[in-house]
Amino acid sequence: MFTGAGVPGDIPGGNRTEWPLTGGSVVLDLHHPWTYVFINLGLGANVSNFNYTLTPQFWNATGNGTLCVPELKLPSGLTVQDGTQASIQVVTVGDSGSGLYNVSLPPTTVGRPRL
Repeated sequence: MFTGAGVPGDIPGGNRTEWPLTGGSVVLDLHHPWTYVFINLGLGANVSNFNYTLTPQFWNATGNGTLCVPELKLPSGLTVQDGTQASIQVVTVGDSGSGLYNVSLPPTTVGRPRL
């Protein structure tokens, strides 16, 4: 399974998005009257198991538009070091319980922000 729209995460010298150890921001453009949102994290270069949830309880996003989360922290007790490779998965679910979107974002590197 490839993350990030089918782009393998282990391409030498590949571009990875940096995610701060203290947590990063998320902006979603939603197009349904309401949806449940889950955001998950998988560790490693090529992730097939998103086994860490960044949203311990799902979010009920109501209304079409933009959902902005200024700081989404890593789970407490999750030990990662600067430079850890990871991928973030966004899942939205509609009223029938079926998935509206299941998107794996581009490969990520967890660490200290670079200046």
